[in-house]
Amino acid sequence: AWLSPDGKQLLFSTSRNFPNPPSGLYLTDLTSNRVELLEPEVPHAGIASGFSKSAGWARDGTSIVYAHEGQIFHLDLRTRRKSTLAKGTSPSWSPDGKWIAYKAEDGTARLMAFDGSNQTNIMPGRPILGYLHWSPDSEYLMFSENHQPDLLEFFQGILGPSTRLSVYRVRDSATAPIHSFGIYGGSDLPYGWIYNYSKFCKPSAH
Repeated sequence: AWLSPDGKQLLFSTSRNFPNPPSGLYLTDLTSNRVELLEPEVPHAGIASGFSKSAGWARDGTSIVYAHEGQIFHLDLRTRRKSTLAKGTSPSWSPDGKWIAYKAEDGTARLMAFDGSNQTNIMPGRPILGYLHWSPDSEYLMFSENHQPDLLEFFQGILGPSTRLSVYRVRDSATAPIHSFGIYGGSDLPYGWIYNYSKFCKPSAH
């Protein structure tokens, strides 16, 4: 589920192989408890394929971005006008509203403007595993990826391919690993950013 910037609306998706309630993308008004079905799921061969487990809100809360069946859509909540932005999954809107991060068909991370323009492969040849998590100031993206250990890591006990969390810095495309899950793998889903992380990470003055 994805909370709107003002905390008054909640976007969520359901995927069920039963008719009631229908599967689809829903919007809830938390002040009135009104629930609206924005887009129903159309099952294929009797099976609901489900919506992407990632979506994003515009900074002003008037529109959303989401993925369904390999396409990324923008939906204006005022007019209900929907437009296709790109092919891919797992879209995430930056808190400052400038960029939408998403996973392309080849698994690599991309950035695009809110209208689908300026699509850029930010880490060519480096597919990600899960989702792209924006930092609160829109400066960084956190993601998970497979990793082949180098010689030093081998002698540290990492004996084979592993999964790790990494961070991408938007302004200069620098990346850095921040946590290794080891050979048994892991997921970026349980991880998030500390809201005032820049202050939290500031070196001590002592």
